[in-house]
Amino acid sequence: MEKILLTEKEAYVAMQLFVENVWSMTNDEGLAIMLSSMNILNDGSTADPAYWEDWQDCINKVVAGRKPATG
Repeated sequence: MEKILLTEKEAYVAMQLFVENVWSMTNDEGLAIMLSSMNILNDGSTADPAYWEDWQDCINKVVAGRKPATG
């Protein structure tokens, strides 16, 4: 797999697009609510600031070598 370097924000947007794609195939209401909270506002923050903090926590875990429980 080719290594692609993204900023935290670019990786967040990529993840947001992934969730959006899954939502478009499933119309899952929970994903719709999640996407609404994930929206990036004009000032660069997320609609729910906890999402950005959780995202940064996940990045730190990946950098430390942690893998998903299902992987």
